[in-house]
Amino acid sequence: MNPSFNTINNAKEVVDNIRQEIEAAKRTHIWKDYVNALRLISQVVFTRSSGFILELIQNAEDSGLDMTELGTFEIRMNQQRVKISHNGQPFNENDVKAISGIRSSKKPERGFLGYLGIGFKSVLKITALSEK
Repeated sequence: MNPSFNTINNAKEVVDNIRQEIEAAKRTHIWKDYVNALRLISQVVFTRSSGFILELIQNAEDSGLDMTELGTFEIRMNQQRVKISHNGQPFNENDVKAISGIRSSKKPERGFLGYLGIGFKSVLKITALSEK
């Protein structure tokens, strides 16, 4: 089952639960290896800060695979904000979990472009969070 978010509160609860799981993992012996692995992978995959645009286009493409109408994709940028919108399927709980980890449930044989499970993290290269 691939449940959609019913409300903003439901979406926030999913994100909060993922955050709590990640915070709890910091106390385990695996945490340092996980962080190092992600850092090494990201150095290979995310060579340019502009790569996040390609990742977001791939996510939009993947979310529109079963659409019967023409897809749309729009980018609006200024110095403080990047806004991406498209008319594909909205994120659901499984999608949020997939972009929060290093795994993917997508199947390249079905035509999904993004299937490595780490591409969305390229967005972090352009966020204020990356400066901390």
